[in-house]
Amino acid sequence: MINHDSDKFYDDESAGVDETLQQISNVLNNCQSYTSQELNRAIEQLQPPCHQQIQSSTTKTQLSSYFINIDGNTTNFDTLLAELKRINHKFSVIGIAETNTDEPLQDLYQIPGYNGFYQSTFED
Repeated sequence: MINHDSDKFYDDESAGVDETLQQISNVLNNCQSYTSQELNRAIEQLQPPCHQQIQSSTTKTQLSSYFINIDGNTTNFDTLLAELKRINHKFSVIGIAETNTDEPLQDLYQIPGYNGFYQSTFED
């Protein structure tokens, strides 16, 4: 039974919940926001010191992602670019939701060093 008083859009109390759904639920419940300084510290802790890094062709590549609900490219895109410059890491993938930008305007909002793909939510 779904608890309609909860602010969650899913029910993690149901009997027989699929393990994958439970894992996704745990990720959503444990998400947190970081300032750029906090994120830089967290990234530094994940990376070994330069003298300990293995220099070979078999070095594993780590996937990193940055996601933000921008709530409108027109008003917030320049702030996003400035924030990304403050972070000492080049993310593998950057996901931006709620851009409120149609595909024909996608070239106005590009992040240097990345390929942009926009998906319109508006029906023609």
